[in-house]
Amino acid sequence: MHPLLFRIPLPAWRIPLGPALACLAALGAMTAFWAWRRDRSWGTAVGPLVVTVSAALAALVLGQHVLVLAPLEVPAFGALLALSVAAGALLTDRLAERAGLDRAGSRGACIEAALFGILGARLAFVLLHPTELDSLARLFAFHDGGLVAHGALAAGAVAGYVAARRSAVPPLAWLDAASPGVALGITVTRLGCYLEGCDFGRVLGPSAPGLVARIGTFPAASRAWAEQVIAQAIPPTARTSLPVHPAELYEALGGAILLLLALVVRRRQAGEGLVALTVLGGYAVLRAIVDLSREPSSEVWFGRAVAVSAIVFGVVFVRRLPVAGVRGVRSGS
Repeated sequence: MHPLLFRIPLPAWRIPLGPALACLAALGAMTAFWAWRRDRSWGTAVGPLVVTVSAALAALVLGQHVLVLAPLEVPAFGALLALSVAAGALLTDRLAERAGLDRAGSRGACIEAALFGILGARLAFVLLHPTELDSLARLFAFHDGGLVAHGALAAGAVAGYVAARRSAVPPLAWLDAASPGVALGITVTRLGCYLEGCDFGRVLGPSAPGLVARIGTFPAASRAWAEQVIAQAIPPTARTSLPVHPAELYEALGGAILLLLALVVRRRQAGEGLVALTVLGGYAVLRAIVDLSREPSSEVWFGRAVAVSAIVFGVVFVRRLPVAGVRGVRSGS
């Protein structure tokens, strides 16, 4: 476990959040206007508009707060989450270019998918953990954690689909180009979860392999250690936790497998939407399997419901696949 990735030395500044967020909203509005004036299309302007509205709302909620700059600590999860978004966007851009998709429209869809994905992840957490929302400001408390991957995928996929269609980019083709980036993001993000020490599984049994037990043992003051101390499974003087299932690494490995599958399916040039179905449906099934190693919770049951829905959708989609394949061939001729 290594929750702190590195520190950035900064001077001790106090920044009022109200004016700072208002300036960000104004900058987003000017960027949106410039994008609309350049292309005469809302496709590339929606992303800056989302930033504008989000910054304006945050200014209203957090306007009385002050951001104190000090030596900045960069958490492992936050850094790898940002890396996953950037790497996924770069891979999507490359695959969309190879598919002959409009670059501006594809990038606009990618920006909207990322923004709404993060919002969807937070909203899903709030809906599943309503008792943790004791004020409106807590809704925007991303720094305290609380993101649900299913919400991110659902909101991001819908937002990207709508944005691509609005920009006259074939939406299924864009989802196919974006899905390998999603699988890459799952892998990188879950490595961040492991370094953070969150989303671990149940306590391992005595017959667990030694390697799994070693990588599933967390040090004192970690979340696994704290939960086990509270449950009186270990004394407060224990230097490490009992070994638990490293569910984060299971999921990271599954994400890497999904990435390879997506690239193979994409190379076979099957019907449009099959790559997206492979990743999105495959991830729902992956989470349902990985969650078997976790304690039952609202998120676990939510994941199982999503998995069942994904399987039903996949069966319906595959039954229509020959038609989709014919359309894919015609559109490419």
